[in-house]
Amino acid sequence: MSNIYYCNKCKNNCSIEIVNINSHAYYSGYKCSKGLSDAKSHLNQEDKILTARAILTNAKMSTIPVRTTDKIPFSLIPDAIKIIENTKVKAPIEKGAVIIENILDTGINVVTLRKVL
Repeated sequence: MSNIYYCNKCKNNCSIEIVNINSHAYYSGYKCSKGLSDAKSHLNQEDKILTARAILTNAKMSTIPVRTTDKIPFSLIPDAIKIIENTKVKAPIEKGAVIIENILDTGINVVTLRKVL
């Protein structure tokens, strides 16, 4: 059994083929260690710290990088990404500012990864 996982951890945007043979997974198509690691965590459905971009207003940049303060359950990641990508943040803002509290009732906050004046 095989499936394709699309990684977006870096600029490579790899299409990683995951093949399961006798309960052992084989990976091909990744171009960096981030892609391999992400494909493995996807297969294992591990909880992970989520990074994404929120909408930035009142600044030269249109988005701001953000991340969760703790690992988020794998099953909630798609919903969390939708919420984050539709969240508007107004500049100026400090690095580490909480933009979403208790995302999806997990007790986990979403914070900014950079300062924008």
